[in-house]
Amino acid sequence: KNLVASVRPGGSLCSDWEVAKGSRSNLQLGPSGFWITNPNNSFIENHVVDANTGYWFTFLGSHTGASGRYFQDPRSGQGSGSWWFQQEQARTPVKVFRGNAVSRARRGLHIDG
Repeated sequence: KNLVASVRPGGSLCSDWEVAKGSRSNLQLGPSGFWITNPNNSFIENHVVDANTGYWFTFLGSHTGASGRYFQDPRSGQGSGSWWFQQEQARTPVKVFRGNAVSRARRGLHIDG
């Protein structure tokens, strides 16, 4: 059980923009209460209050910034054959997602697709 409250943009928070056309152009998706890149977890009875996005499942097609450098560095132990690098998480089901709530958010759940 976790409570995430009053999420604001910052240097370590994901606050990407969804570029679109028309009334939905440049819709801000983040910051989010939960930025989930590994669905092989259980999410039970969590609550997000006051965030742009409550739960954001993202399966990055390419790694950027510090994490990109980490996963591409052979010293990390990951390398190009790793589960993370090959994006297997996009085909991995969520173990459990039950009893979660979102209050005062622009969107409760966003799944990159």
